[in-house]
Amino acid sequence: MMSVISRVKNWGRSLMNLDVKNTELDEEMEVHLAMKAEQYERNGMSSEQARKTALREFGNVESLKEDCRDSWGTRLISEFLQDIRYGWRQILKHKGFSAIVIITFVICIGLNAVMIGIFDSLFLNPNLYPNEDRIVRISDSFQNRYAREGYWLTSPLYYLERKEQSELLEDLAICRIWGMTITDIGDRPNPERVFNHSVSPSLFSVLGVKPYLGRVFTQQDVDEGNTRIVILNYNYWQSRFQGDKNIIGRQIELDRTLYTIIGVMPKRFSIPSGNDAQSAQFNNQTPLLSPWVERPWHRTGRGRQFNYVTSLGLLRENVTIDKLHAELSAIGASNGPNYPEVYEFEQRNGHKIIVNNLRADLVRNVKTELMLLQAALGIIFLMGSINVSSLILSRNRKRLKEFSTRVALGASRLRLIRQILVENCIYGMLGGIGGLIVAAIIFRLLSHTGILDIFLVRPRLQMDTDFFAIITLISISAGVLSGLLSLIPIFQQGGFSLAIREDARTSSSGSGFKKYQTALTWAQIALCCFVLIAGGLLLKSFWEVLKTDPGFNTERIFTASFRLMNEEYDSDEKRVFMAELKRRVAELSDVESVGLNFFPPLKWGGNNVTTMISERDWNTGLRDRASCISDSVDTSLFETLSIPVIRGRNFDQSDLQNQRRVVIIDQQLAQSHFPGIDPLGQRIALHSSHLPPDSSMPGTWYTIIGVVGNVTRSNLVEPAAMGTVYRHINEYIPVWASLVVKTRGNPYSVRQPIREILDDMDPRLAMIKVESMRDILDKNYSNQKHLLTLVVTLAALALGLCAIGLYGVISYLIASSYKEIGIRIALGARVSTVQMEIIRYWMMIASGGIVCGLVVAAVVLPGFEQLLYRVNPYDAVAYGVSSTFFMSIVLIAAYLSARRATRINPVVALRAE
Repeated sequence: MMSVISRVKNWGRSLMNLDVKNTELDEEMEVHLAMKAEQYERNGMSSEQARKTALREFGNVESLKEDCRDSWGTRLISEFLQDIRYGWRQILKHKGFSAIVIITFVICIGLNAVMIGIFDSLFLNPNLYPNEDRIVRISDSFQNRYAREGYWLTSPLYYLERKEQSELLEDLAICRIWGMTITDIGDRPNPERVFNHSVSPSLFSVLGVKPYLGRVFTQQDVDEGNTRIVILNYNYWQSRFQGDKNIIGRQIELDRTLYTIIGVMPKRFSIPSGNDAQSAQFNNQTPLLSPWVERPWHRTGRGRQFNYVTSLGLLRENVTIDKLHAELSAIGASNGPNYPEVYEFEQRNGHKIIVNNLRADLVRNVKTELMLLQAALGIIFLMGSINVSSLILSRNRKRLKEFSTRVALGASRLRLIRQILVENCIYGMLGGIGGLIVAAIIFRLLSHTGILDIFLVRPRLQMDTDFFAIITLISISAGVLSGLLSLIPIFQQGGFSLAIREDARTSSSGSGFKKYQTALTWAQIALCCFVLIAGGLLLKSFWEVLKTDPGFNTERIFTASFRLMNEEYDSDEKRVFMAELKRRVAELSDVESVGLNFFPPLKWGGNNVTTMISERDWNTGLRDRASCISDSVDTSLFETLSIPVIRGRNFDQSDLQNQRRVVIIDQQLAQSHFPGIDPLGQRIALHSSHLPPDSSMPGTWYTIIGVVGNVTRSNLVEPAAMGTVYRHINEYIPVWASLVVKTRGNPYSVRQPIREILDDMDPRLAMIKVESMRDILDKNYSNQKHLLTLVVTLAALALGLCAIGLYGVISYLIASSYKEIGIRIALGARVSTVQMEIIRYWMMIASGGIVCGLVVAAVVLPGFEQLLYRVNPYDAVAYGVSSTFFMSIVLIAAYLSARRATRINPVVALRAE
């Protein structure tokens, strides 16, 4: 053992003092030679003859030195250091060539570093929650009602049953997003509408988090009725309360009720209460946490029916998701018969329990986008390597004589290969350093654009040891890959002895190089064509989104929402308040018209889903209820938003005065529920509970008086699969009310005047979602816009890399044929004929590459169909335009290169060899 340690120490000392030991070795060899020469001089030889004789007797000095270095065990390290120094000299010697190679690597590695940073944050970073590996989201869905994957809610009764009866869960938590109005205590209320997470005390143990200040909720708080307490989000604590560390115990007013602040959460804490982009925004904007309290109705059939809360569970050790799913299914089946009507509904509508690992669930909403981006970046990385390998191949061909000479003098082929690869790895490492700088800049820019808002877990570029190790590996891989690709034709043609045949002016070797570079060009064209087609499909998809008619006017429309608390306003007072507010807003000079409704289209929360049944179906014995969207509007809302009344009429004052129960429906509802008959005069019943309407009760039925155009209610790209029923806002007063104001100019010009009107009417009333309809529309397709921006940018980079690489390769290959071109022109060939043959040859090469790219696109892109809107993944226009555009690039590159080649004097071309 001691001998091994001693040898390791000696090896380490030898490595650290390599230059000193080499100097000492040279001096020692020189001393031995001098002693030998001195001996011969004493025998009567001259000094010069004595040294020559000593050298002959001594043998090959350099070989003896190598044998000594081998005994040190540092030969490989020494040669590696020599290779690095040699490679660095070559880089400095050819600055222009090196700059092109390094910039190519910087682009490829920098973009991939960004994607690796995103993947690391979303999939690999284990620091989101301490218990993250055991946290699951448990949700309930109905195939016939909420078939959309990603539906992530459950009901209170499901939660209570599972918490009390599951043996595989260590704990189970519940949370719900709820809006509240916060006001300061004093003369200046400073009202603000914020989102609040109502959470069970068990949430903190499930997530494994502790507060930054104060304490969290306990079950004792809930049991003792101590529920008027809140915990602040860190950022909100900093912004509204200026980071006051004496905040614990301070009281604030929420919805006109006093609450006590008991804690502040850590800086990066967020609650995973959803799995879409809107939920990500809510999580970032949810400054308060309050205790969730069980209500009596939660343990009734109604508590099992309504899915509106998020449930997070903590698995026990060594419990799998499949086992938990089986247990939860058994719990649901055993408890279902206790609520026969709800249970029958569940069976009829395909109830299913969804259990997902939390991390996988959080990235589900962007998994397809990430796959597409990673594929594009992988292609760019491969294109960059091919591009660099083509450039290096061109230079290595000129260095074949140097390589052959070194082989003839005794250098091993392995040493030459290693030297080339080390040189390429230096290029890759320099590109990696630049790529890290580019990645940091890109991340900083992305953080200011809103593109990262599509992620529930906000990605961060973490410059840690693992990240540097991955980038280093990618950089070395890029260098090795490009180096190996550049060496393949050399070995195909007989290794480094190829230069000897080139001296004999045979063309076989040159043709081998040309064929190989042509194959690289073909691969490059195919890859770039694929990226262009993907970008073209997304561009056309986004254009289709922009052309989509939402069904209402979006220009010069200002919207603001508010909530009149039931504790402060009864129904009559709400009607008076809304009428007075509308009157005063209509009198503003910049206002053209004013409407009121629940929530304007495309605003979150505006879809109050209810159920309906027609009187005709009820009388014929049909009891299946249809889901529909319910909205409350006033008489001027349709006019303000330019929603056309297609049949019948709008609401009028006589309907209110006579207390008529009338509704207006949209075309979608008219076509789906009244096919082939006139919907005007038909009666429907609306009901949000599970029980069917009782036709014997007076006033149950609503009469349809009009049909209006379809309006996109929630998502421009994914329109609702159900129609809309409109009731007058005075007949059915919603929880929320929204002002919809059509202005004569800038919609935001009325923001401050409306705030002043509200301050005069009720200074404690907060406005929420104050924005123009154009901004709402823009945000609605922001995800598509961001994805399009990223992919089109990548496509442009791929096209730029490919165009530069193609021009360089085409120019080089054409230049290598200068002799042939010169002979043909000297023998009388027309310049235009030679040019056309060159162009025709490269157009054939491009056609083959493009066909490969089309085939790859046709196979791969249908897997990303969900990212396309009203566009077929086999869209002929996108394929045709992309192919034509790329063919034009090749045509230009071939023409310029052919033109330059044919303008050279034939005599000069013949002398080039």
